[in-house]
Amino acid sequence: MNKYIVKPVLSTFVFLAAFTGATAQINADSLLMGLDTLQNDSARIDRLNKLAFEFTRKDYNIARMLADSSISLSKKTSNMDGLSNAFQYAGLSLHYLSDFQRALDYYDSARQIALILNDSIRLSSIYNNIGMTYRIKGDLDLALENFYLSMNYIKGDSNRVASRLGNIATIYFMQEKYTEAIEVFQQISQIFKQQGNLRYLISSYTNLAMCYMEMKDYEEAEHYNKEALKVAVSENDLRGQARAYVTLGRLAGFRGSFSEAIEYLLKGKAVAAEIGDKDILMHANAESGSVFRKTGETEKAVSSFATAINYAEELNAKPQLEGYYNEISGLYRDEGNFRKAYSYLILKNAISDSLMNEQKLKQIEELQTKYETEKKEQEISLLKTGNDLKQSEIRRQAAQRNWLIAFILAVMIIAVILFYYYKKTRDAKARIEELQREVHHRVKNNLAIIRRLVEVAEETVEDNKGKESLKSLTNRVSSMAEVHSLLYLGRNVASINLKEYLGPVCDNIEASLNDNRAELVRSIDSKAEAGFGMAVPLGLIINELLTNAFRHGPSGEEKARITLSVKQSDDRLILKVSDNGKGFPEGFSPEKSPSYGLKLVKSLARQLNGVIRTYNNGGANIEIEIPLTRNN
Repeated sequence: MNKYIVKPVLSTFVFLAAFTGATAQINADSLLMGLDTLQNDSARIDRLNKLAFEFTRKDYNIARMLADSSISLSKKTSNMDGLSNAFQYAGLSLHYLSDFQRALDYYDSARQIALILNDSIRLSSIYNNIGMTYRIKGDLDLALENFYLSMNYIKGDSNRVASRLGNIATIYFMQEKYTEAIEVFQQISQIFKQQGNLRYLISSYTNLAMCYMEMKDYEEAEHYNKEALKVAVSENDLRGQARAYVTLGRLAGFRGSFSEAIEYLLKGKAVAAEIGDKDILMHANAESGSVFRKTGETEKAVSSFATAINYAEELNAKPQLEGYYNEISGLYRDEGNFRKAYSYLILKNAISDSLMNEQKLKQIEELQTKYETEKKEQEISLLKTGNDLKQSEIRRQAAQRNWLIAFILAVMIIAVILFYYYKKTRDAKARIEELQREVHHRVKNNLAIIRRLVEVAEETVEDNKGKESLKSLTNRVSSMAEVHSLLYLGRNVASINLKEYLGPVCDNIEASLNDNRAELVRSIDSKAEAGFGMAVPLGLIINELLTNAFRHGPSGEEKARITLSVKQSDDRLILKVSDNGKGFPEGFSPEKSPSYGLKLVKSLARQLNGVIRTYNNGGANIEIEIPLTRNN
């Protein structure tokens, strides 16, 4: 089966928690209202800590501020118990803010105090949280080490033991040490059996099945899935039943028992439909498509993958959507229908580009976050230095000479700090822009190579339709390359001027398709700008609409006139392409049009949250209204 269809995921029943004694729901509003009335420092520290924990579920920055207030007051009053809790809540809020190193520093401070207090419950919780942070960072060995340390401080609490064991087994699974993971999941299963906790027992059996599936021991995987199904039926757990049916169908497909696989998958779909679980329905239809592909039932396979695509679009599951487009493309390729195979490959590549761009943008955002963090640290450092200067002035006002020397030294220190952080932030910003330009330069070069390859192929093709398809592909590649060229050459690496971008795109289309019988009139707002995520799809949309207008627009003796209009208001961009031909036929709808170009336009417009409108007014008119959001 294609890797995109099913990616095994552990059924989890463990969560990050500060410590067991603080799991009750707290009314944050009432606690805040009573905070100022507390006169006793110990009670105030306790209230601050409760609020900090409560806000770790609502607002991480507020949680951090409350924890810092508790730390300050606890240090002032030497309240070690309150200080340990405050350090832990500060670490927890920083963990959720993805500031992992500082979270670990706060956890370590909490751990040292808990060791002095000999508080085993708190130590177990702290080591568990440290393990969670290392797991998110990707330091799996350190995560495992701390989870085992957490186990050392648990005494007689089977729920907490199961939770820690679940974390340990998850690390083994992530390290692909499936034998060790199975051994730990077996221990967890025994705990849940003894407790009679059948809901969690379903998850434990499912996790065991996942481990055996990764080891390709399908017999054991099937056994534990059937055990999970049996318990799910006894507990009337419909979601558990649906998942078990779908996984059993997948395993039957691996064994080559295709009729049995379809039977299981139909049951899974029925139960998932009953509870309205679109995620399970998506995977069940994808599995059905895979089975039908193996049995050579192409029509059923395509239908199943198409249904899976509908659910993936609703769930915005882009990695799965990419895989399903790839599967349908492969089905049509195997059937020799290369036109449809190519059309779905284009859709698949569009998703791939989107995912790649998201990954690149995430990397850039991480660099920008580091840049902003360094700026804040600079401000804190300067404030601290300024405070030190004031204290020096008060202490030394009786000794004018010494005061003057201290002032001059302080000014020199500030100047050094300012220069150091200015240089550091300037270099970080320059590095971000350099990386962005390097990415755009490399992509532009790669697209130029691809365009040339397509042009060479076009020269060898004799069929007119084939030449037209390859010429359209050349124009699409050119429109994408133009974006990267402008971003590489321009000062602003985040956005481009649409008039500068669309001018060459229109020139290229006009040169490749026009035979001097049509006039292209452009009206592009000179102030309109677009980010990278909007510019590429917008260029492809205009490429398709103008190509269609040149090929299928006005004909006969009358001079053809094609108009492109791009206008930008405060919150939207309006794109319009029109001609002076006969217009659209009666009852025309872009949703029902068989044209691949219009399908691509519809898909790209949906990607930009755009709305398409078609009408006749002196010829065919297509208008697309796109909201200007932060992503666009």
